[in-house]
Amino acid sequence: RYLDRRFVRKHVRNIACISHTVRNRIQKVYLEDARVLYPPIHTERFSWEPSQGYWLSLGRVDKWKRIDLQIEAFRRMPEKTLVVVGRIYPGFDHVVAAAPGNVIWKDIQGEEEMRALYSRCEGFITTAIDEDFGITPLEAMASGKPVVAVREGGYQETVLDGPCGRLVAPDPQEICTAVREVGKRSDEFRDACQERAASFDFILFANRAQEIIKNCLE
Repeated sequence: RYLDRRFVRKHVRNIACISHTVRNRIQKVYLEDARVLYPPIHTERFSWEPSQGYWLSLGRVDKWKRIDLQIEAFRRMPEKTLVVVGRIYPGFDHVVAAAPGNVIWKDIQGEEEMRALYSRCEGFITTAIDEDFGITPLEAMASGKPVVAVREGGYQETVLDGPCGRLVAPDPQEICTAVREVGKRSDEFRDACQERAASFDFILFANRAQEIIKNCLE
């Protein structure tokens, strides 16, 4: 750690990072400021379709993504269905085995199938620990779907609590309350979600990247 900090002080003149969450970490570790360059999405690739009644979760099954929180929440909501897409890491097979019948595990074959799942869900749920940024909530919002996310990390920079869904504590009961509340009026979030996703579009990213590079060269 000492050598790393010394190298940065001596050789690094400009730093860019993917969120203010990461920017704060850089300030803490290196005592340096960093420019934020949010990762982009191609909003034109995503579309809205009427809900087929399921909630969607994308992410590997490990301790960092806290899929177990989602499973426990949906155990308490047998009337709701959760579709989970993601690799199951070694040592976490018991999470799958203990899941209730309303939690469905799904493999997808490509980007087109993934976008179809986004477009037809009732809402999107994500619970990762202090996520650096989190691109999946933006993809869901680009599809016009509301998001229920934990109030941590980069989710606080992308998901507008209220207009685009709910930000909640990492607690199964709070997740249940949010899912039920949002699910009752899922279609009402469509315009606000797509408008929010548009502020992270690739064109804006490209312009911001050029601006950062130009400033570095100057």
